Amino acid sequence: MGTNNLVPGRVQSRAGTELVVDTEIGALAAVSSGPVGERCVLAIRPENVAVATGAGSGGVNVVRGRVAFVSYLGSALRYDVETGRGQVLKADIRDPWHHEPLAIGHEVAVSFPASVTLAVADDD
Repeated sequence: MGTNNLVPGRVQSRAGTELVVDTEIGALAAVSSGPVGERCVLAIRPENVAVATGAGSGGVNVVRGRVAFVSYLGSALRYDVETGRGQVLKADIRDPWHHEPLAIGHEVAVSFPASVTLAVADDD
């Protein structure tokens, strides 16, 4: 399965396989590949998370935070972005050679499409 951002939440609404999930970091749009009850966990892969400096754009699945950690992985640069309420989202920049590195503490907006945000059942 590899590394995933895991965000617990409660299903707010659903239309077929598309869900809106209420989480501690806000309402997030997701898709489901199987049955999901009221409680679920959203799985978002770091390579599907974009990082923007400044305020970022509004819209679906945009979360603001601060860079908490930066690590060079060889083929990618990984940011740990701490959002409100202590949730950390990992974001991988695939082309670190053409990316201006961001310092720890820098304010950013992270975003990810609903199509890559998978809701899975919470077994607890």
